Amino acid sequence: MSVKRTYVTPQHTATWYPTGHRCEDMQAGDVLLVHHYHSDAAWVIRAGAWLRPSTRDYAWTNHACVAIDATHIVQEVKRGAVISDISTLDAALYCVIRVEADAAQIDAAVEFTKWLVGSGYGFIEVIADGIDDLTGVRIAAGSYGRACCSAATCRALERMGLIPDKDPTACQPADLAVYFDLPTQMANVAMNARGPVAALRIAQFLDTFK
Repeated sequence: MSVKRTYVTPQHTATWYPTGHRCEDMQAGDVLLVHHYHSDAAWVIRAGAWLRPSTRDYAWTNHACVAIDATHIVQEVKRGAVISDISTLDAALYCVIRVEADAAQIDAAVEFTKWLVGSGYGFIEVIADGIDDLTGVRIAAGSYGRACCSAATCRALERMGLIPDKDPTACQPADLAVYFDLPTQMANVAMNARGPVAALRIAQFLDTFK
């Protein structure tokens, strides 16, 4: 019987942006993990991640998206993949992950992300994720040309060196937080920060309490 392989995360940096603070140096290919405050759907996504032992300590995030230039992201909403201004996240907490990839890898990730624009939302993936969260059954499901936010982001990240430990259709926002070691404990500190703060700096701060 083959041994289950773990994920492989590319080298990267990460910076947190609390509510009211915007990333002013965003680059194409940056990945954003997001915590929306006033959304029932966001709460359900985070609660589902909390139910799974593997993501319980990373269940702060409910959304993921990819930057295509300095001011725009492509994100999956109920009507499908759309291009949005980064200002749409001003009321949220988010973490910007910058993967250390070469130009060809980043271009591939951005082109894939742009290709998604206009496609429908991956509701089948969300249903499968819910079954996984509630039962622990490892299941992945999807439909042609459609994706939920974290599946689309995971596929973009694969083009920049990420090797996930599951099919991208089963990847939830909290799984991405696991891959990049961005736990809820770190998010709680970032929420109360007075401005943008590097994940490494928060990690060093938390280490002083161990």
